[in-house]
Amino acid sequence: TFEEAMGELPAEEIVYELEEKVCDKCGAEMVEIGVEKRDELVFTPAKFHVRRHIVKVYKCTKCGSDPEKDAELDDIEPCHFRKADCPKAMIPGSYCSPELLAHIIYEKYGKAVPLHRQEKDFASKRIPLLKATMSNWVMTGAEQWCLPIVRRMIEILRLSEVIHADETKIQVLREEGRKASNESRMWVYCNGKINDKSIVIFDYKQTRKGANAREFLKGWHGYLVRDDFSGYHILKDVKHCACWAHMRRNFIEAIPSDKKLHKTSVAVQAVERIDKIYHEESLLKNCTSEKRYEERLKK
Repeated sequence: TFEEAMGELPAEEIVYELEEKVCDKCGAEMVEIGVEKRDELVFTPAKFHVRRHIVKVYKCTKCGSDPEKDAELDDIEPCHFRKADCPKAMIPGSYCSPELLAHIIYEKYGKAVPLHRQEKDFASKRIPLLKATMSNWVMTGAEQWCLPIVRRMIEILRLSEVIHADETKIQVLREEGRKASNESRMWVYCNGKINDKSIVIFDYKQTRKGANAREFLKGWHGYLVRDDFSGYHILKDVKHCACWAHMRRNFIEAIPSDKKLHKTSVAVQAVERIDKIYHEESLLKNCTSEKRYEERLKK
């Protein structure tokens, strides 16, 4: 509850007491007999500050001054300089801090706040941070720190015995050499919800050719769960598994519009039986693989 949440927050206590504990009626001394309390939930707006890195540079006063000693050292220089250790800039040439970039990315992808709205929000706080600058920062972050994670996720996904695959239409604006009306495809690969480490990989391609799936799954042998798109047929080294959702959809489309015919409709019976399977599966979603297998054999 809201009251429980407030109870876990740090509290700032402000005590109010009389400066002069004297009765304003008769002038006698007054004694404390109790207190009244009320709580307020306080919001502290975000604050900005500059982190200025000052790196000190040092010079050796002896290098190059003693010919005999210098002759013993093949890498001696007339003057030797050293800088104090300092963290490298996250994005060279920018004033972007890790905290600031994390905030921008979370606002955009975690809270669905577009960069142009973030620009206005920063401007209201007197921070002139442009949308184009933030966009470049986000892309740099994706390339330098997110791509290695994605590559590792793909490696782990390819260790799975079962992979689910699908693709959906997507339009990309201002893509070089293509019209905005051209349809591209976002291919999606995952290892399913019932998994210790659920992984979902989005692989953008300009076409719907099955060669895209063959390239992504090259060298992988396992069970591929997918729809009946013919592009998957070129994958010869995998075990193809049909998708129950697509199978059910075909029966749904075959159900007669006349409800009087539902009692004898094979399509209706098929949907009812598939729904029973779905119901039993929903009861097993938190079970181990072994337990699900046992229950499936029973039911």
